[in-house]
Amino acid sequence: MNKKKRIGIRIVSIGLVLIFMLAFSGITGLAGEDQPPVAPTEAQEEVINEAADFLEEMDMEDMAENVRQWLEDDKIKIDPDMSANGSTTRTGLIRLRRNFVAPLPKDELERFKRVADLAQLLLHEKTHAHQAPEGGAMSEGVSEGDWDASFDVMSECIGPDALEVEAYYKQIRAYLLWAEKVDEEAIPEGLSEQEQTAAQTLKEAKKAWLIAQAARWARILKVHNFEKATENEDIEYLADQFAEIDGNSELTEAQKLQQKIDILNNLIDNLFEDGSFYDWAREEYEAKRGEEEATDAIPAEAGSMDVLTIEFPGGGGHLIIEGLPENLDVGLAEMLTVSIYDFLVPPEPDPGYAIVSPVYEIVWNSLVPIPFTITFEMEGIGGHSLRIGAFAMNRTDINHDWEFLPTEIITEGEISLVSASSDAGTMFAVMSPVLSFIDMPEDHWAFEATARLDAGNILDGGVILMPAMEVPRELFVMYMVKALGLDLIEDLVPFEDVDPENPYFTYISTAYHNGLTTGVEPDRFGLGEIIPREQSITFLIRAIGMEEEALAMGEDEMWGHIDSFFDIFTDCSEWAYPYLAQAKKVLLAEGYPDGSMKGKALLSHAEVIVLIDRIMTHVAYNGR
Repeated sequence: MNKKKRIGIRIVSIGLVLIFMLAFSGITGLAGEDQPPVAPTEAQEEVINEAADFLEEMDMEDMAENVRQWLEDDKIKIDPDMSANGSTTRTGLIRLRRNFVAPLPKDELERFKRVADLAQLLLHEKTHAHQAPEGGAMSEGVSEGDWDASFDVMSECIGPDALEVEAYYKQIRAYLLWAEKVDEEAIPEGLSEQEQTAAQTLKEAKKAWLIAQAARWARILKVHNFEKATENEDIEYLADQFAEIDGNSELTEAQKLQQKIDILNNLIDNLFEDGSFYDWAREEYEAKRGEEEATDAIPAEAGSMDVLTIEFPGGGGHLIIEGLPENLDVGLAEMLTVSIYDFLVPPEPDPGYAIVSPVYEIVWNSLVPIPFTITFEMEGIGGHSLRIGAFAMNRTDINHDWEFLPTEIITEGEISLVSASSDAGTMFAVMSPVLSFIDMPEDHWAFEATARLDAGNILDGGVILMPAMEVPRELFVMYMVKALGLDLIEDLVPFEDVDPENPYFTYISTAYHNGLTTGVEPDRFGLGEIIPREQSITFLIRAIGMEEEALAMGEDEMWGHIDSFFDIFTDCSEWAYPYLAQAKKVLLAEGYPDGSMKGKALLSHAEVIVLIDRIMTHVAYNGR
């Protein structure tokens, strides 16, 4: 019987989940529809070309030429909405976060850092471009299945991610090779003694920064756990190997640098050997798949109106393909072949949601998307809040592993048919919101940020959140300390208004001794005072380790970031200008739609939660 024709109560639930980065306009900018990636402007192209020049100077001529060719072929796009630094599509199109192509500073060292960071990002995405199955330049040894597996393991749910490990290894090695190159550069002749000293100081600063960046990205790689070293005795985290080298006092700095380069050369050279990291990742991924539904197929005729229906393994739903796209491409095959897998170890749901169905993966031999409808038959579980999620659809947002699809629900008695349309070969499941706060509904703009903080034990728990309440400084500090995972400190602080018996004392002490707060005055923390936006942004900049950079910013650059706020003189404190400028520079605070910043406006609980979530996102991806 065709269950889709049952007559019953028809409930249509459109899965509109507002991403906090857009919804919270006071901190992050305009709310509204996601803006599509766009071609770089002329000024942005100049920044990208400077990165290409840098690569050439670092003896990476082929990479430099690649970058210039990408620009010419319109293969680099600037994505105004992405939270990740960059991403690459199946077709080899590269997307960059727009702060990487912002105007470059005049200071020579800061300019060097910005250009080098962009160069390493382009190198990272170049690796992915040569892994992309439809990019036309797939590296020898990489298979299309590796790309699909990489998407599925993106949140560490299944196993090691070989594509990311390769890209990180090459990116980290580049920093070290550049440090070696900088160290070899001779100081120009004919300089005065003062100029020679300045040139040597600059050279040493560049080298130290490059080596520090390599160590930072090794630590980030470990945090993301793409290596999964705890599950394979033959693999050791790169960050741990670096730490061991750095801790060896018998080695010179040059020897430490060379040992790190040697380790990476060996790791990269052996990625595709028999029994290598790629082989292990493939074995781990395959082991997580359950019973495969008997494969079904239809003739691969572009534009055909043929219908293919495949039942889920074990029943409980089906997939229907009604017609094939005009651009169908299955290579030399004569049939479009489709399989459905029941995933034994499914990905974790996004915070605030529970998976209430089996997780099924759709796999086919098509090189282009195939439109289909997927239907889950849910017994004893109903309600308009059910929605179908597709896994790893959006690599530009590191907070969203699942993307909710517009979902249609037909309910009759105890049976609910939950359907959605898609054209992506990935994993699908039915989800339901589970956040316990009764005053934080699923359609609230801070729901997802609240769910992430709640899942991370940042919030106090309970059933009432009070999202509209104003937040005192001590509560903000507690959230921030928890979010950063700092070791708690109970040393005395200089603030006369903070008693050691105060329940927030430990968090205030920890924040103070980690350089996150200096109080509203040298001897006063401001206990009980409601935190305004400019103070919260100051906390944010300190939390991500950018205070020094903010305070060192030149006047011209600072005003270039904040002079667009019409209330910068009337509703923002002068001491906060560098912090506001730095926050806008790295896209962490872009003001309100009306052109204001409202630095002295007081934050609500929901706004604070979103800001803390923003800190966690930045630190998770970029470190501190």
